[in-house]
Amino acid sequence: MTFLGVFPDRILAAIRPARLDLALIGGPALRLHGMRAAHPDAGTGELRLATTVKLVEPAWHATESLHRAGFDVAVEEISARATRLTAHDPVTEQTCAVDLLREDLAEPVEEIDGTPVVSLLDATGLAMRDLHERGTAEDVVNVASVRALYSYRELETMGRAHLDDFAAEELADRLDAAEMMPLPREIRAWALAWAEDIRLRRPEEGDTDW
Repeated sequence: MTFLGVFPDRILAAIRPARLDLALIGGPALRLHGMRAAHPDAGTGELRLATTVKLVEPAWHATESLHRAGFDVAVEEISARATRLTAHDPVTEQTCAVDLLREDLAEPVEEIDGTPVVSLLDATGLAMRDLHERGTAEDVVNVASVRALYSYRELETMGRAHLDDFAAEELADRLDAAEMMPLPREIRAWALAWAEDIRLRRPEEGDTDW
Protein backbone atom coordinates (compact mmCIF):
# COMPACT_ATOMS: atom_id res chain seq x y z
CA MET A 1 0.00 0.00 0.00
CA THR A 2 1.44 3.36 -1.07
CA PHE A 3 0.23 6.15 1.17
CA LEU A 4 3.30 8.34 1.59
CA GLY A 5 4.55 8.21 -1.97
CA VAL A 6 6.65 5.50 -3.59
CA PHE A 7 10.03 6.77 -2.37
CA PRO A 8 9.05 7.61 1.24
CA ASP A 9 7.33 4.23 1.42
CA ARG A 10 10.66 2.60 0.51
CA ILE A 11 12.33 4.55 3.30
CA LEU A 12 9.66 3.49 5.78
CA ALA A 13 10.01 -0.16 4.77
CA ALA A 14 13.79 0.01 5.24
CA ILE A 15 13.51 1.55 8.71
CA ARG A 16 10.91 -1.00 9.90
CA PRO A 17 9.56 1.39 12.55
CA ALA A 18 7.66 -1.14 14.66
CA ARG A 19 10.86 -2.79 15.92
CA LEU A 20 12.22 0.63 16.97
CA ASP A 21 9.09 1.80 18.83
CA LEU A 22 8.52 4.42 16.14
CA ALA A 23 5.09 5.39 14.83
CA LEU A 24 3.85 7.59 12.01
CA ILE A 25 2.54 11.08 12.73
CA GLY A 26 1.32 13.91 10.51
CA GLY A 27 -0.88 13.63 7.47
CA PRO A 28 -0.02 9.96 6.82
CA ALA A 29 -1.18 9.04 10.33
CA LEU A 30 -4.44 10.90 9.86
CA ARG A 31 -5.00 9.25 6.49
CA LEU A 32 -4.46 5.81 8.00
CA HIS A 33 -7.17 6.70 10.52
CA GLY A 34 -9.50 7.37 7.60
CA MET A 35 -9.25 11.16 7.55
CA ARG A 36 -8.92 13.21 4.36
CA ALA A 37 -5.62 14.75 5.38
CA ALA A 38 -3.14 16.37 3.01
CA HIS A 39 -1.72 14.08 0.36
CA PRO A 40 2.10 13.82 0.32
CA ASP A 41 2.18 15.49 -3.10
CA ALA A 42 0.75 18.60 -1.44
CA GLY A 43 3.58 18.92 1.06
CA THR A 44 7.25 18.27 1.49
CA GLY A 45 7.12 14.48 1.39
CA GLU A 46 8.94 14.28 4.70
CA LEU A 47 8.63 11.11 6.75
CA ARG A 48 7.89 11.86 10.40
CA LEU A 49 8.03 9.25 13.14
CA ALA A 50 7.44 9.61 16.86
CA THR A 51 8.54 7.64 19.90
CA THR A 52 8.22 8.01 23.65
CA VAL A 53 11.75 6.72 24.34
CA LYS A 54 15.14 8.42 24.05
CA LEU A 55 16.09 8.97 20.43
CA VAL A 56 19.67 7.71 20.53
CA GLU A 57 18.96 4.05 19.80
CA PRO A 58 16.09 4.50 17.31
CA ALA A 59 18.13 7.06 15.37
CA TRP A 60 21.19 4.80 15.26
CA HIS A 61 19.22 1.74 14.20
CA ALA A 62 17.27 3.70 11.59
CA THR A 63 20.52 5.01 10.13
CA GLU A 64 22.05 1.54 10.01
CA SER A 65 18.93 0.06 8.41
CA LEU A 66 18.93 2.72 5.71
CA HIS A 67 22.61 2.12 5.00
CA ARG A 68 21.99 -1.61 4.67
CA ALA A 69 19.16 -0.92 2.23
CA GLY A 70 21.57 0.99 -0.02
CA PHE A 71 20.72 4.57 0.94
CA ASP A 72 23.20 7.32 1.73
CA VAL A 73 22.29 8.86 5.07
CA ALA A 74 23.22 12.21 6.57
CA VAL A 75 22.38 13.41 10.07
CA GLU A 76 21.14 16.98 9.60
CA GLU A 77 19.98 17.75 13.12
CA ILE A 78 20.13 16.04 16.48
CA SER A 79 18.76 16.93 19.91
CA ALA A 80 17.05 15.23 22.83
CA ARG A 81 13.62 15.82 21.27
CA ALA A 82 14.28 15.71 17.53
CA THR A 83 16.64 14.10 15.05
CA ARG A 84 16.53 14.70 11.31
CA LEU A 85 18.07 12.25 8.88
CA THR A 86 18.29 12.70 5.13
CA ALA A 87 18.12 9.51 3.09
CA HIS A 88 19.39 9.65 -0.49
CA ASP A 89 19.13 6.99 -3.19
CA PRO A 90 22.34 7.22 -5.27
CA VAL A 91 20.66 5.37 -8.14
CA THR A 92 17.46 7.38 -8.55
CA GLU A 93 18.89 10.59 -7.02
CA GLN A 94 15.81 10.88 -4.81
CA THR A 95 16.06 12.32 -1.30
CA CYS A 96 13.71 12.14 1.67
CA ALA A 97 13.95 13.83 5.06
CA VAL A 98 13.23 11.56 8.03
CA ASP A 99 12.25 13.30 11.26
CA LEU A 100 12.43 11.26 14.47
CA LEU A 101 10.64 13.00 17.32
CA ARG A 102 10.38 12.20 21.00
CA GLU A 103 6.79 12.90 22.00
CA ASP A 104 4.59 12.57 25.05
CA LEU A 105 1.77 10.44 23.69
CA ALA A 106 -1.55 10.22 25.51
CA GLU A 107 -2.58 6.86 24.07
CA PRO A 108 -0.89 3.65 22.93
CA VAL A 109 0.40 3.36 19.38
CA GLU A 110 -1.90 1.48 17.02
CA GLU A 111 -1.15 -0.71 14.02
CA ILE A 112 -3.13 -0.02 10.85
CA ASP A 113 -2.48 -1.95 7.64
CA GLY A 114 0.72 -3.28 9.18
CA THR A 115 2.06 0.20 9.98
CA PRO A 116 2.53 1.60 13.50
CA VAL A 117 0.69 4.89 13.85
CA VAL A 118 -0.09 7.19 16.76
CA SER A 119 -3.71 7.24 17.92
CA LEU A 120 -6.17 9.62 16.29
CA LEU A 121 -6.15 11.73 19.46
CA ASP A 122 -2.37 12.10 19.39
CA ALA A 123 -2.26 12.56 15.61
CA THR A 124 -4.75 15.39 15.95
CA GLY A 125 -2.90 17.04 18.83
CA LEU A 126 0.39 16.93 16.94
CA ALA A 127 -1.32 18.28 13.82
CA MET A 128 -2.62 21.15 15.95
CA ARG A 129 0.91 21.87 17.12
CA ASP A 130 2.08 21.96 13.50
CA LEU A 131 -0.73 24.37 12.62
CA HIS A 132 0.15 26.63 15.54
CA GLU A 133 3.91 26.58 14.85
CA ARG A 134 4.04 26.51 11.02
CA GLY A 135 0.60 27.25 9.66
CA THR A 136 1.16 25.86 6.16
CA ALA A 137 -1.67 24.94 3.80
CA GLU A 138 -0.89 21.29 4.50
CA ASP A 139 -1.24 21.91 8.25
CA VAL A 140 -4.64 23.56 7.74
CA VAL A 141 -5.86 20.64 5.62
CA ASN A 142 -4.65 18.10 8.17
CA VAL A 143 -6.55 19.70 11.05
CA ALA A 144 -9.57 20.36 8.83
CA SER A 145 -9.74 16.63 8.13
CA VAL A 146 -11.00 16.04 11.70
CA ARG A 147 -13.31 19.05 11.89
CA ALA A 148 -16.42 16.84 11.92
CA LEU A 149 -15.14 15.01 14.99
CA TYR A 150 -13.98 17.80 17.30
CA SER A 151 -15.09 21.30 18.26
CA TYR A 152 -12.78 24.32 18.09
CA ARG A 153 -12.21 24.16 21.84
CA GLU A 154 -11.49 20.44 21.77
CA LEU A 155 -8.91 20.94 19.03
CA GLU A 156 -7.27 23.74 20.98
CA THR A 157 -7.11 21.54 24.08
CA MET A 158 -5.39 18.82 22.04
CA GLY A 159 -2.88 21.36 20.77
CA ARG A 160 -2.08 22.57 24.28
CA ALA A 161 -1.26 19.00 25.29
CA HIS A 162 1.68 19.06 22.85
CA LEU A 163 2.79 22.71 23.05
CA ASP A 164 3.45 24.51 26.32
CA ASP A 165 3.25 28.00 24.82
CA PHE A 166 0.10 27.36 22.81
CA ALA A 167 -1.85 30.61 22.42
CA ALA A 168 -5.29 30.88 20.86
CA GLU A 169 -4.51 34.37 19.52
CA GLU A 170 -1.49 33.04 17.62
CA LEU A 171 -3.62 30.20 16.30
CA ALA A 172 -6.15 32.74 15.05
CA ASP A 173 -3.40 34.49 13.08
CA ARG A 174 -2.47 31.18 11.44
CA LEU A 175 -6.09 30.49 10.61
CA ASP A 176 -6.60 33.95 9.12
CA ALA A 177 -3.70 33.28 6.76
CA ALA A 178 -5.73 30.46 5.20
CA GLU A 179 -7.67 33.09 3.27
CA MET A 180 -4.65 33.57 0.98
CA MET A 181 -3.82 29.87 0.61
CA PRO A 182 -4.72 27.60 -2.33
CA LEU A 183 -7.30 25.66 -0.32
CA PRO A 184 -10.81 24.36 -1.05
CA ARG A 185 -13.42 27.00 -0.33
CA GLU A 186 -15.04 25.03 2.48
CA ILE A 187 -11.73 24.62 4.31
CA ARG A 188 -10.93 28.33 4.02
CA ALA A 189 -14.39 29.16 5.36
CA TRP A 190 -13.95 26.76 8.27
CA ALA A 191 -10.54 28.22 9.16
CA LEU A 192 -11.80 31.81 9.03
CA ALA A 193 -14.86 30.96 11.12
CA TRP A 194 -12.58 29.43 13.75
CA ALA A 195 -10.36 32.51 13.81
CA GLU A 196 -13.44 34.70 14.25
CA ASP A 197 -14.70 32.49 17.07
CA ILE A 198 -11.39 32.91 18.90
CA ARG A 199 -11.41 36.70 18.52
CA LEU A 200 -14.98 37.02 19.77
CA ARG A 201 -13.99 35.51 23.10
CA ARG A 202 -13.61 37.85 26.03
CA PRO A 203 -10.79 37.09 28.51
CA GLU A 204 -12.02 39.83 30.82
CA GLU A 205 -15.33 37.95 31.09
CA GLY A 206 -13.61 34.83 32.35
CA ASP A 207 -12.96 33.05 29.07
CA THR A 208 -9.78 31.23 30.06
CA ASP A 209 -9.38 29.64 26.63
CA TRP A 210 -8.18 32.89 25.03
